[in-house]
Amino acid sequence: MRKGLAIGFLLGALAAGVFLRVLQRSENAQDGGSAAGEAGGDRKAAVAGSPDAAALQRDLATARAEAETLRAKVVELESRIGRTPPPALPLKSDRAAKWKELAERIAAAKREAEASGGPIKNDTWLAALVELIGQVAGEMGLPLQEAAMSPDWYPVLALSLLDASPFPLTADQRARCDEILATARTDWDLYEARREGMTPLERAQAMRDIEFGTRMRLAALGTADQIGYVASVNLPPPIPPVGSTWLGAGPREAVRSNLSKNWQQALKLEDAQVTALGPVMDDYVRQMESLQKDVARRRQAGETFDDVAPKLALMVEMQKRVGSTVRLSDAQARALRDWNSTYDFQVKE
Repeated sequence: MRKGLAIGFLLGALAAGVFLRVLQRSENAQDGGSAAGEAGGDRKAAVAGSPDAAALQRDLATARAEAETLRAKVVELESRIGRTPPPALPLKSDRAAKWKELAERIAAAKREAEASGGPIKNDTWLAALVELIGQVAGEMGLPLQEAAMSPDWYPVLALSLLDASPFPLTADQRARCDEILATARTDWDLYEARREGMTPLERAQAMRDIEFGTRMRLAALGTADQIGYVASVNLPPPIPPVGSTWLGAGPREAVRSNLSKNWQQALKLEDAQVTALGPVMDDYVRQMESLQKDVARRRQAGETFDDVAPKLALMVEMQKRVGSTVRLSDAQARALRDWNSTYDFQVKE
């Protein structure tokens, strides 16, 4: 949609330029004709015979040639539309003002909660938050949960909250935050350009990379007071639009059996196809176990890291291996492409 609007804008702008140039020449010619008429000559004859009229004819011919060139350019752009990144979506000024207003409401609710000793009440700002996320989604032409992963809601809200807090950003912090957001928006535009060719799992993986990376880079610039203030408001960051299936806790063989049943149901596989996928399922269980141990170790060490990203990466790998291991029907291939879950479990021998 945005690409189509961009081409339409280009066509309209260039065509308007050609039209205005010819119109200006025409008005000049008409002015000269009027002067001749006032001197006693025939206005139409004066215009038709004047040098300006000849120039107008040349401009008209030039305009027609430029119009043909422009049509060829549009055809070229349309042929490239699938691989040309769309122009960056700017943060709308009215939306920026609404983020500021929303942040001030949240800050006021926090002050009231601190004064009363009770929890922060969200009835004064929750509806406005949902409305703003919906505006982001509408402008991007994306589902709500997907648009919420963009740099234009959680990071912008967090920075607006700091501006409304006792710990506002310094000029240096603001400049560096603007640089981080500009990079994130460029990354998001590139994601949107590639989006149609990606599976839901690949989309979730790409969005998570942008969202988590942006959040961590912004957090690295904050002071302890600033980070604590944003955290105290208890606004959980968005999560990627992907499902998570719990396979239960128990012996490895029981977990493996549950995985087999879930994959068969999700992809509508025949029994023989499930048997062929045995080595892939075994690898999934083994790699997930290793991943879980690494996550536990890093949490115990107090590290800040993204534990969702490796699960998504593992599932994307499994999705590709399923497609290359088993001959699927058209319906099964569609189900594989639309696969949108990770599978978690706990092995207890």
